[in-house]
Amino acid sequence: MKESVYNYSLLSVHAPNEDKNELSWRKWKQLEGTTPGNSIRQLDKSEINNGLDPEPTTISRTTTDTKYFKHGKITFTTCLERIVGGNQVDIMRVPYQISVLQDLQSICGGALIGLRYALSAAHCFHTPGMYRIRAGSSLKDSGGEIVNIRKVLLHPKRTTRLYEYDIAILELERPVKFKSTIQPVQLPDNDALIVPGINGMISGFGDTYTAENTGSRVLRVAQVSVQNLKSCEKSYSLYGIPITSSVFCAGSPQGTKDSCQGDSGGPFVIDNVLYGLVSFGLQCGDPEHPGVYTNVAVFRDFIRINTGI
Repeated sequence: MKESVYNYSLLSVHAPNEDKNELSWRKWKQLEGTTPGNSIRQLDKSEINNGLDPEPTTISRTTTDTKYFKHGKITFTTCLERIVGGNQVDIMRVPYQISVLQDLQSICGGALIGLRYALSAAHCFHTPGMYRIRAGSSLKDSGGEIVNIRKVLLHPKRTTRLYEYDIAILELERPVKFKSTIQPVQLPDNDALIVPGINGMISGFGDTYTAENTGSRVLRVAQVSVQNLKSCEKSYSLYGIPITSSVFCAGSPQGTKDSCQGDSGGPFVIDNVLYGLVSFGLQCGDPEHPGVYTNVAVFRDFIRINTGI
């Protein structure tokens, strides 16, 4: 059966209502080749490889993104991911872990990097709504501290046709309160290398089995190993999905541990340093197609310039 890659994309632009501190519509713009609503269209391989001309994207309480996914078997690690084969853990072990909430529903993960800043995946922000974070809780739907997201900043080269640059800087409306359950994670140096074979820890509230789509109600962690990039590139090339130096792949040889739906944007950490953000993958826990992570070190200057961190 022929495999196809599909594109689901909307551009929404809305701004805060200063009087009621709520979002009000300013503009709804249709992206080229898409229509408002849950519309999908098939992409040619040339579109995936060539992409669009990059344009700077700054969004104030706004989200712009394209979600790429496979119809049927392949699932782009989007706003429904999980930790496969992981263990339940208290938030104090990973106090940088956050949940990204859309209209108070947990949709993605993320990592706190400062009092007013967090990182997540750009593809988590593809539909209009009120976005917040929940920090300091071991539970998916309760506890901790909820803070509104003031601004979402996507990388200037992020486009609607590329799998790359899947990183978003979240600026919060107010600082979080640091304590034992809420702490920032350290960031890597620009020249930090991700070496195949090294182990890292992933965490999140996503699904715990491929067939699930409800996510875990409790925080879970798992250890995964960085895979050879060339091998990862070869496995994904069969689906026309490019694997570049701005990402790395990680999983387990048996496919027993992986990130999955609901874990998108979540942290990949080594010794309390944030080296990766969950980006995408095929079926969760597929040993032949390890999870793909945004390489945070590649975007270190982008983060520093826009946050001062």
